[in-house]
Amino acid sequence: MGDFVCGVGIYHKGKYASKVNYKRTKEYQTWKGMLERCYSGITQVNQPSYVGCTVSENFKNFQYFAEWCNQQIGFGNKGWQLDKDILFTGNKIYSEDNCVFVPQEVNLLMRTGQRGLYPTGVHYDVRCKRFRARCVDGTKVFDTYHRTLEDAVSSYKSTKVKIVKEIAERYKECICPRLYEVLSKYE
Repeated sequence: MGDFVCGVGIYHKGKYASKVNYKRTKEYQTWKGMLERCYSGITQVNQPSYVGCTVSENFKNFQYFAEWCNQQIGFGNKGWQLDKDILFTGNKIYSEDNCVFVPQEVNLLMRTGQRGLYPTGVHYDVRCKRFRARCVDGTKVFDTYHRTLEDAVSSYKSTKVKIVKEIAERYKECICPRLYEVLSKYE
C-alpha cells in the first residue's frame, strides 16, 4: 500500500523516489504542487483560480506522473513550469493530454482573464488620467497610454499577439511541438 498525498494522490515506492540524498526530487515537487493546487483548501484560498481544478486518475499515481514527466520536453529545465491550460484555454484538468512544460516567461505571458477592475494588461493610471496597456516579454516592458479603455485593450492585445509569435519562434527548437503550434497560431 502507498501513502496518500492531499487525500487523493498515491505515492508508491518504485523507480522514482520522493527524495534523493534527503532532498525532494523534481518529480515529487512537481507532483505534490499540482495536487496541492487542486485539493488543498489553504492553497485554493490563496490562489482561487485553482478552485474546481482536478487531476486525472493517472496523474494521481506518483510513479505514473514521474515517468510521464521524464518523457516530456522541458521537464527539469530551470524556470520551466507544468501548465494545464496553455494548450486548451480554460482547461481545469491536469492530465497527460492537457499538460506541457513551459518556460516561466511564456506561462506568465499567456495569463488571461480579468484581475481587478480592468482586463488583463490594462489599468487606469490616475496620475496621467489615462489607461495604460502593459505587456511584458521577459524583462522587456511595453507600456502605452490611451484615452479610452477600448484603445488600451486593443493595444494590449496587438502587442501581446506580436510578442507571443516572437516567443514561439525563439523557443521553437526547445518546446513541445503542441505548444509551438498553439503559440504560433495565437490571435
